[in-house]
Amino acid sequence: MKRILLLIISCILFAFTIGDSKSIYTLPLQAYSVYSEDIDLDGDNDIVVGHKYSSQTGWGGVSILENDGNGYLQLTDSLFVENGYPFVHCDNLDNNEYPDIFSIHVTANPYTVFAGIIYNYGEVQFDSIKSFIINYDEMVDYITSGDVNGDGFNDIVFAANTDKIWGMIYNNGTGNFSAPEYSNLESWPTDINCADLNGDGKDDVVIACTHIKIYYANDTGFQYQEIPEIALETELADADNDGDIDIVVIAGFITTQLSIYENMGNQNFVHHSIAPYQPQSGELRLSDFNNDSLPEIITGSLSDFYISYNTGNNTYSPPQILTPTSFGELGRHYCFSDIDNNGYNDVIFTRGGVNFYIPNLEILFNDGNGNFVEDPITNIEIPNPKYRKINLKCFPNPVHSFATVEFELAVSSIINMVLIDFSGKPVKQLLNGELIPSGLHTIPLEAGKFPKGVYFIKLEINKTLSQSIKIIIN
Repeated sequence: MKRILLLIISCILFAFTIGDSKSIYTLPLQAYSVYSEDIDLDGDNDIVVGHKYSSQTGWGGVSILENDGNGYLQLTDSLFVENGYPFVHCDNLDNNEYPDIFSIHVTANPYTVFAGIIYNYGEVQFDSIKSFIINYDEMVDYITSGDVNGDGFNDIVFAANTDKIWGMIYNNGTGNFSAPEYSNLESWPTDINCADLNGDGKDDVVIACTHIKIYYANDTGFQYQEIPEIALETELADADNDGDIDIVVIAGFITTQLSIYENMGNQNFVHHSIAPYQPQSGELRLSDFNNDSLPEIITGSLSDFYISYNTGNNTYSPPQILTPTSFGELGRHYCFSDIDNNGYNDVIFTRGGVNFYIPNLEILFNDGNGNFVEDPITNIEIPNPKYRKINLKCFPNPVHSFATVEFELAVSSIINMVLIDFSGKPVKQLLNGELIPSGLHTIPLEAGKFPKGVYFIKLEINKTLSQSIKIIIN
């Protein structure tokens, strides 16, 4: 198995772009998917972003933003992954307590599709990826996880649209997975999810297709059930708060059509239709925004979110339209999580693009009263500007000959910047003891003068605050 090359990239640290708003961030390019999880198990939710590969920038991978507990985020790591890392998810896939990061990734020669797992060992930075083959000839479009065989370890489940297949790789509990097992479909899958629908301790597989296809996991394989409704996307959750998992489906052209299949037990489902609305939207998600244990239904178009509030008894309010003001077009993916620790789930979304200077991640903070705003809800002190972390970055990275080092100061400061080799030996003084005014600063780096390898740029501010980033010279 060819193991993908993974490099630590430090370019494009986050930047606040509208006043002192903590809502808008600029990350590495092609921000595509987003997931929120307490990556470092410190009691607050962090953010993981998957980046598509762009031939224009030569970059794709994953970014990890650490939460300080109050909704303030710092990009702590950014990893290059060959041909990108677009469909990012988090789940515990090995035998420690930390949630791991996984996605689809592809190699070109020979063309092979992998489940790429970045194992989390509780360190600040992530520096290794393990690859498991899931397909050889066509792209895998959907990936998720669940304990399908009920052994206590989460497996990886996937579906390939062009091949009209779905399959899985089984987790042996140590972070290693079996060879892929496939099942054929007679039509093209458009979504896949896992949850225990019948309460037997095994996660079942639900596929959106020309019909809703349910595969109940058992000791000898799967038992198949079909619900004859076209489904573009599905979500699995206890929509009516009765203790079992229901199926939520989105379909429709021109309009958005939503359905709830209420789980009555014994593989019986009762259909509840939700009034359609315009325009057509997708990216079906469920999240409880008002803490009543009844998840709302959320969909998204290019410019708006639509939130249908769950009023109980499988009924929903007309959709509330949520239009982000900071940038008009939504990205490919969004998720929900309590980022500012006020007890209510916030909205996090991305947009793609290859422009370095356009913000590509936004958070709308939920105040618990149906409003989504641009600043955290918690009452927190703004830290003294001279002690804030600065936005140190280097691009391009890896670098062949010339690079630009960039940093931002909140106040005029005495700074010291040095290039250090992998052994810790200083090799070049870049700046030393100068009083630099506040604002954004750039300095050139003639990297071609140094041998190929791994280096660090260390920036010290006022002899009290320092930040280091890793760069690759090749």
